[in-house]
Amino acid sequence: MNIFHCQSCDQVVFFENTQCMTCGAVLGFLPERLLMSALEPAGGDRWRPPGLRSQRQLYRMCRNYSREQVCNWMLPADSGETFCAACRFNRTIPDLNVTGNRLLWRRLETGKRRLFYSLLRMGIPLVSKQEDPVAGLAFAFQGDAYQDKMDCPAARVAGKHRLAQGQGGTGRRRTEDKILRGDRIPAHEATACTRKA
Repeated sequence: MNIFHCQSCDQVVFFENTQCMTCGAVLGFLPERLLMSALEPAGGDRWRPPGLRSQRQLYRMCRNYSREQVCNWMLPADSGETFCAACRFNRTIPDLNVTGNRLLWRRLETGKRRLFYSLLRMGIPLVSKQEDPVAGLAFAFQGDAYQDKMDCPAARVAGKHRLAQGQGGTGRRRTEDKILRGDRIPAHEATACTRKA
């Protein structure tokens, strides 16, 4: 991963940032330039990178950036697309009405954008299922089979096991907390939590 700098204040910014922590500039990733850029409002939903003023290129935020806050990629303002070069590969996203799914989806999207950044840097073409139904790529980020993590059998078993060991508290809550934080959980717990009821 390259090190990026804010064009407004020259401080280091990270790939996941949406705002410079030093000067407060809005940030967005420009995939066709492989550049994390500070952005200036250019009217309406359009943004201009300050370092590229002479090229008159304007950008819009990906819909998952402007509405869902799970992306930070931009697309050309004159593009007919709604989603950026990474988000348009999503076929399914988790139910955002389920507690914790937005956080989990954000983590998945962060990993996917890092993958796409690497593929773009290597010059590997990105072909979606819409472009090529047979060999194209698509992501289906689906929710857990146990929408209520408290009902996960592994959580109940883990809780009974901890109580038997005199550790107190409920394992169900601890397992749910692990899942929502994205912590690693033992394979037998993860497998049990993804099985259909």
